[in-house]
Amino acid sequence: MLNMTAVKTIRMSPEKSNVKYVVEKAKSELQDTFGWLISDMVDNAHAEKTIIFCQSLKACGDIYDIFQHFLPCKSRVAMYHSKTPQDIKDNVLSDLMSPNGNIHLVIATSALGMGVNIPNVKRVVIFGVPENMEAYLQAVGRGGRDGSDVLSIMFYHAYHLCHCDPTMRAFVKNKVNCRRGEILQFFNEKTEKPPILHKCCDVCSKQCNCGACPEEMFTICSELDNCPCTLERQVSADERETFTEVLKDLAVTCEGNISVFGSVCFQDVLADAIVSDVAADLEHLFTIDYILQNFPIFHEKLAAEILMVVNAIFNDVEETTRMKELCELDWSDCEEFLLSIPEQCPPDSDESDCDL
Repeated sequence: MLNMTAVKTIRMSPEKSNVKYVVEKAKSELQDTFGWLISDMVDNAHAEKTIIFCQSLKACGDIYDIFQHFLPCKSRVAMYHSKTPQDIKDNVLSDLMSPNGNIHLVIATSALGMGVNIPNVKRVVIFGVPENMEAYLQAVGRGGRDGSDVLSIMFYHAYHLCHCDPTMRAFVKNKVNCRRGEILQFFNEKTEKPPILHKCCDVCSKQCNCGACPEEMFTICSELDNCPCTLERQVSADERETFTEVLKDLAVTCEGNISVFGSVCFQDVLADAIVSDVAADLEHLFTIDYILQNFPIFHEKLAAEILMVVNAIFNDVEETTRMKELCELDWSDCEEFLLSIPEQCPPDSDESDCDL
């Protein structure tokens, strides 16, 4: 098309052998999600340089306020996004580039990714799920650019999964396959695990038996994976199939009722992927709160409808009074449903460069 001759192709692999990939479910409160980092910065005057990438300006401001509240030395934290005045941007970048700089933590949007080459970032924290794999690696690539080891950890809530593509959704929910392998496979690259498994990703860390695995600084308790479930039922294949079929019927009914609000954002309110996730955890569905906390379900009535299906099959739900009261509500009376959906704030207006 371009009629070019003697073309040389330069191809670079997205593999970053010095990065450890971790995905964790965020706690309900920001100070709990970032408590490990707050403690490290309070206790350590020379805490490792860290960037927290956010998916919206609002999240950026909220997290910045948390660190400003808890850290005695406010000047060690900075914020960087497209709305930041240029003189402040210049001062932040100048400080970050300096080996003796005062700033140890930057809370930023993708605006920080434009042509920025900070050499000694040891931790990249991503709050929320990037839209796609390319955006994810763009953020990860801000760390370890001097070749040193870097921790990349993504914290997410269930509702963040509504705003990313299927590849990222599968990557976040994966608990079995090597995350590095998943990334390289996406880019059609050869996959190789590093010789020390605990340096690879959170999945491989569980398989590491080197005897020298370090204790991770972050201590996030995943609702599904790490916390003991006080209630659990046995579920047969037939019961799970019945539940899935009824839930799909509920999805059609729910979509039809919600459409009266004239919003297209509810078309996937009970998409097949969400139905499958809920059905896969049928052993633990006993309360409305559990459903709201662990799945992208944003309204008590919808959670109650799901729990009603569970109780119809197993007849072992104790929360029947609240469940029935919520189910008796008419969707037309639930205008707050619109407000209960976490708003997807528009992304930062600055676009990142293509350096992964």
